[in-house]
Amino acid sequence: MIIAEKSDRGGDLLEKLGEWVRGLAEGVFEGEVEAGYSGEGWIVLEPDEEILMSSIRLQTRIDPIASDKPPHTARISKLWEDRILIEYPSRGGRTFRKRIPAERFAAALGYGGDDPAGFLRGVGLGEGCPVSVAADLPSSLQLRLLFEQALKGLDRLLILNAVASEVDQILSLESMKALIAGYENLTLLTHLAYLRLGVGLEKAAERLRREFEAISGKIVVRALPWRILAEAARNLRMYFPSLLE
Repeated sequence: MIIAEKSDRGGDLLEKLGEWVRGLAEGVFEGEVEAGYSGEGWIVLEPDEEILMSSIRLQTRIDPIASDKPPHTARISKLWEDRILIEYPSRGGRTFRKRIPAERFAAALGYGGDDPAGFLRGVGLGEGCPVSVAADLPSSLQLRLLFEQALKGLDRLLILNAVASEVDQILSLESMKALIAGYENLTLLTHLAYLRLGVGLEKAAERLRREFEAISGKIVVRALPWRILAEAARNLRMYFPSLLE
């Protein structure tokens, strides 16, 4: 199966990812799970079994498995001040790329200011991040995810290029438990941790970076302040009242 994610880490990530996915289906799936890269750099998991797909979808907020129908899980490969470049694979591994005005993309998320690129980075949609899209705009799933995050009222830390087992390992440390209120897997390699009230965002981000450096220097931790998301969430609630349902 083609996964709509890329990584510049080596074989250790692939090995850990295969082990983690196999563990999800333990007891109902016998055999090994092999992870590799496609010719265009997308992660590939074998075998292409429905039980593995279902297990992955249960553990992630955004379905990371390539689809030929919208919504598509895309990767933000470039973010300029005035436009955004997203890419996503088909089930057969073909890559589709779209350039979209940053102002239009941010407006679809409730932003009406004059720094759309800064807003997108601030809500966790910077370069290398996953995003659910339909008709070249954030999908209803993406809107709901950001709205749910805003309702929590907590600053967040975005963790990129890490397997869930690695995130479990670091966030279960006693030194991190006092900082983190909870976390979730957005996709297989992207995770979102919520800080406890009163914890300093930048200091927490720096501490988390130091912990992950022991695993890989290519794991990225980004600080996401709640205040950037809050105003957009108010607009989303106004224009999309179904988000409250």
